[in-house]
Amino acid sequence: LYVKDAYAGYIVNNGDSVGLADKLVSLAGDSRTQVKFGERARDIAANELNVSKCAELHLAAYKMINS
Repeated sequence: LYVKDAYAGYIVNNGDSVGLADKLVSLAGDSRTQVKFGERARDIAANELNVSKCAELHLAAYKMINS
């Protein structure tokens, strides 16, 4: 899971439109958190979502499915 709640974004339960709206309104009014989440998300993308890491994760999933 690449989104850690309140670290680089928010996680809301599926179907929780009120919770989603609350998080969006909160984030829209908080530029410091927007910047903080953006910087953290960029760091995660650069360090955890590179081609080698993605290939490794896909291969592990494929092996798990076929074992």
